[in-house]
Formats: sequence, structure tokens, C-alpha cells
Amino acid sequence: MEFAVVEVRRPGAMSARVYRELFAPSFPAEELESEASVEAALDAGEGSLLVAVDEDGAPGGAAFGRWSEASRVQLLTYLAVDGRTRGHGVGGRLLREAVGVWRERYDPCLVVAEIESPDAPASEAHGDPRRRLAFYEAAGARVLDLPYFQPGIGGPAHRVPGMLLLALHVAPPFTPDGPDLVAAAPLRRFIVEYLEASEGKVGADAETGELLRALDRPGGVRLDAPGGGRASLASGDMTFGPPAPHSHLDVLDGLGLFEFAVGHNAFELRIGGDPIACDEHDQGGSIGWIAKRLVPQPDRDALHRPDAWVEPEEWDVLRQWLRHVEPGDDPAPLRPLVSLMESGSYRVSIQTLPYVHIRAADPAKPSFWYADEDLPQFGNTFIPTHHWPPPDREAVADYRARLRTGRAHPAVVLLTHPESAAYYVLDGHHKLAAYLALERDPVCVIVMPETERSRGHLSYLDHESEEYRFEENAFGEGVLALHGVDGASALRIGGKPFLVEGYTGSGTVDRLAVRSGNPWFRRKVRHLRDWLREPDQCSAAEMTRTIWRLLAPGRYGLRRWTPEVYYVQSTAERRYTSWYVGITTPDLGPVLVPTDQWPPPDRDAVHEYRRMIEDGKRPLVLTMRAGPAEDEEDAVAFIVDGHHKLAAYALAGVAPHCLDVAKSSEEVACAPHDLVTVVGGDPELARLTANLLRYLEKPT
Repeated sequence: MEFAVVEVRRPGAMSARVYRELFAPSFPAEELESEASVEAALDAGEGSLLVAVDEDGAPGGAAFGRWSEASRVQLLTYLAVDGRTRGHGVGGRLLREAVGVWRERYDPCLVVAEIESPDAPASEAHGDPRRRLAFYEAAGARVLDLPYFQPGIGGPAHRVPGMLLLALHVAPPFTPDGPDLVAAAPLRRFIVEYLEASEGKVGADAETGELLRALDRPGGVRLDAPGGGRASLASGDMTFGPPAPHSHLDVLDGLGLFEFAVGHNAFELRIGGDPIACDEHDQGGSIGWIAKRLVPQPDRDALHRPDAWVEPEEWDVLRQWLRHVEPGDDPAPLRPLVSLMESGSYRVSIQTLPYVHIRAADPAKPSFWYADEDLPQFGNTFIPTHHWPPPDREAVADYRARLRTGRAHPAVVLLTHPESAAYYVLDGHHKLAAYLALERDPVCVIVMPETERSRGHLSYLDHESEEYRFEENAFGEGVLALHGVDGASALRIGGKPFLVEGYTGSGTVDRLAVRSGNPWFRRKVRHLRDWLREPDQCSAAEMTRTIWRLLAPGRYGLRRWTPEVYYVQSTAERRYTSWYVGITTPDLGPVLVPTDQWPPPDRDAVHEYRRMIEDGKRPLVLTMRAGPAEDEEDAVAFIVDGHHKLAAYALAGVAPHCLDVAKSSEEVACAPHDLVTVVGGDPELARLTANLLRYLEKPT
């Protein structure tokens, strides 16, 4: 269903229809001014009405706003979308076009909107305030820090308390003290004018006094963004970004036309029974992967066209939805496509994916990639299921033009498996090419089958525990490998020894950690921070999925660990550190050995994590060890990720929250050559580690 946005500048049949069919059903009576008032504003040139109309001229959504010449503030008074069009991007398009029209016409100081507090109860008639706030925040709106109420339509007795006033656009001259503060003068004039117009005068009551005092704070009015989004509506950018909320779709009677064949570190996508493409672990390297095209492409006709398998009307709805997708959209239009898959449960998320690497391959020419050696940084690997580059240049150019206007977010449909290293492009090859040509992160609708391990798996990690629970890992890549036992253990990264620790043998409680002189090894550890930064925003299974893949196959204990007492022992420039428990450390307690710079270099990151911690969030530090320690007061764990978080916990005076991984003990010490490798021929290191080396060389 196609929509065109038109502006209605005079009262008439369309404005009457919009009021009666859209505004009246969508807003409570106390928030809705009369139809005559809306028509009077249009007639006087103070009001502006933008309407999304379908091919038959019927309104599918509308935005109405009032302009204040005295304060130069534009108010978005009402935005409503018909139920039949909700989820098709109409609301987001109206919002962007309305703000764009008003900015061009009036050059306002501010564009603002009123919405209910997210704590207000949801109703079937008027919607969910939480979803409404999420919609505006996703579009870049920010909340003005004011004890705001909607002035009473017809007098103070009709006020609507507990409302939020949002800033949809702030002109740069009105943020002189930084992007988080707005000059109060235009806001004060706007609110005073609004009170006088609605209630007849500015009251002397306590609510009004509190609101006006808030406008007199030194520096201006603070802008808050609870969702973290600061995208500009002027550019049409929207906040997607991981970790994304996801929806579940259950397919009870799937046709099985799309299916995964899963092997050991190999994932093959089949369409209509034909093997289309696969990604699999290359056994020649620790983190090498190969993408293969498994069947030839016909030159003209699309391969396995899904629109040949579904009802045209449903497919048209899906196609229209994919032309513009918004965060928080209901994925229901995707159901015709999902119904082509095998029966089961699927997770659907909408987000942008950065650092896209295309791995297109001809049937006889597999595409090989070795993570971090031929890529500038770890990113997201896309495997096309059709021609790449896509053949229709005009279609790519059209999508590029739509993206440049900032008025559309076409979506690429991806299919992946929880354990796969790649995303398969099911639909949107031309859209993807347009995003990449403009050097933008593509908006993606990601479909992932849920496995037994992906639903509620590892939920015990949501709670602190001193005890490990052990899980079997059969599909790990071996990027991170732990060898030995506590007291003589090694951490390998990318197949090479990186850190070795153990007792030196020169005393009863003296320990030594020796680190490889090549910090490049650490680059093989993928960026883990997205899930570990805010673990409460995802399931434990999602959070650990990347870690699980990086580990070598084996049995691992997992726990959420919060050590009250611990010590950080950093290796010096000469790559070793030694300590005596209870002597060089002031008390007994586990020792954490960094695998990166300590203290961490990015002070801004440390302060940002500290702010999060003081606000009650608990980002996770990833620690690993060769096995559960017999005595936790004399144990060693390696800090694999989270050095800045650990420093922030120390500054905040809060015990760190750690995702602690312990390999099931091998009951033998690590191999002598691991220690020899990290010593690297250094004579002094060789002398310091001589006793440990002799211990490792003893026959078991």
C-alpha cells in the first residue's frame, strides 16, 4: 500500500475527516481540542496539517501542529496513524516530513511535542505510552527536564498532569552552553502564551509556579535522552543499533522452503531443497572461515522468487513495509516470508549492522576470510544469495536517492543461525548496495531460528554465585584456549601463547605471570563489549554466544562473580609481573592479570562506565582461568575483556561484576613450550622463569 504525504492548509472535507477518523479516536477527551478550534487555526494560518493518503485518497495518518510567532516555537499538537497502516512506517514518515516542512517554513527555535508519561496506563483505545515514548526517542527526540503538564483546554480544571515535553528539533543558537542545555527564554514565552490561550491566564497555583521556576534554572533547561538516542530529525537519521529488542514469531505449519543444514562449524542455507550458500570454519586456521556459492545463478530470472509462493497481497504488504522500517515496528508483515521456513520459533530484530563485509562467491570460487588479517576490524559478514553486485543499477540509484533525502529507511532481510559467523541476504541486495555506496550502516531485519540453547539457556548467569555450572562446548573455534591448572596455566589467543602464570618454586606463595611481547594477538579477540556493556538488555545466552564461539571445544564452568577483594597485577614493559600473596598484596584474594594496557588508557570510557555503575547498571568484566581454584584466596584469572570497566568499578567503590569462565581442569600443567614462547629468548625472563619451566618439564 503506497502513501503520499500532502499538506492541508485550509479547513475543509479532508481536515474534518482527519479529525473525526484519526484524532478523535486516538486521543483522550481532555487532550483533544475541538474540531472548530483546529479549523480556526488552519484558517488563521497558525495551524499546519500533513496527511498521509493512500491511492484512494483516504487518510492513513496525520500530523497537526501550531506555530507561535512570538516565541518562535512549533508545537506538534497531534500525530495519529490509522490502525490498518500502523507498522508500515507511516508515523515515522509523517514525523520527519512535518518537522522538515516546519523548519523550512518557520526556521523555529524549537519544535516540541507533548506525550503522556510512560508510567501512565496503556489502553486499547489510546495506545501504550511506553511504545509512544520509544517511537519518539528512536526518532531522536529528547525529553525536556521540566515538571510539565498540558494546559487545560477550557480552564485549569482540565489540565493533564504528568506529561512529557519533547524536543524534536533545537536550532543550534539555542544551545549555547552545549547540546544538553536549551536556552529557557523561548520555552518560557511559549509556555506562558500556551497557558494564556488555553486557560485564560497564567495561574498562581503551585503546579504553574513549579513549572516556571524550572524554566529559571541557571544555564537553561536540560535535555535528557533516556534511550540514549541523539539522532537528528533534520537528517532523517534514526537510532537502531545493537543490542536490539527482538520479537518472536512462531511458525506452526511452515513449508520448509528455507532451511538450515547445520554441521560441525558449518551452516548451509537451502531454498526449496537446493543448497544456495554456506559458511564453514576452515580447519587450516584458528579463526578462518569460507563462504561458498553452492548453485549457479540464472542470468535473467530471480532465484527462488518468494513472491511465487505467497499470496500477492501479503507479499505487497511485506514489500511496502521493507521500503521503510522503523525501530519498534511490529514484524507481522514479515510473516509471509517466515511461513516459508521450517516450523519452529524465530527471533526477529530490527537494527543497523556496522562494518559490513560482503562475501560473494561464484559456484567454483569460494570466498575465504581470516578474521582480522584481511579485514580492517571485526565486522559483520554478509553472504548474498543472488547476484552481487546486483544487476539493476537504476534500482540501486533509486534507493540511494531515497536514502539521501533522509525520509526512508529501506531494510535488508537477513537470515542467520545462532552459531553461524555470517548473515545470508534473503532480500534487499539492491538496498544493501545503496547503503554501502553511501557508506552507511544498513538497516536490517534479522531472522534467527531459536534453538534449545537460545531460549532461556544460561539464565542462571543473571544471578551472582560463588559456584560454577559446567557446560559442554562442542563448536568453539579455539580463538581463546586455556591450558593447565591454577598454579601453572596458559592463555592462548589465536593459537599462540599469550600469558603463562604459575608458582615460581622459590617460595611457598610466590606467583609469576609472563606475557607475550606481541600485543597484536589480542586483536584476534572480537569486540565483546556490545553485550557485556549492558547485560540486562539481553539474555544470558545472547551475551555468551560470541564468547562461546571463541573458546576451544571443551567443558567450561560459568558463573556471575563479584569479588569483594581482588588485586590487579599488571605486566610491566618487560612483560612479567610477580607477587607474593599476603606480602606484596595486602591481603589474601584472587589476582586478576590484565591482557591489555593497565591502567586502561581511555579516561573518557572509564568515566562513562563509572557513571553507568553509579546509576545502578552493572557492565560485565570477562575473566577466564584454566580451572576452578582450590583456594579462591590464592587464585589467578585473566582479564580478557573489560579493563576500562574494572577501573570504573574501582573508582566507584563497587565490587566488579564478572562473567567468569573456568575450563574444566586438565589435571596437568600447561606445556613447557608455552612458557618458552612467551619468554621469547629474553635472558632475564628465562632466569626468572627457570624454576617454573623445570616444574613444567617434569614427567606427569
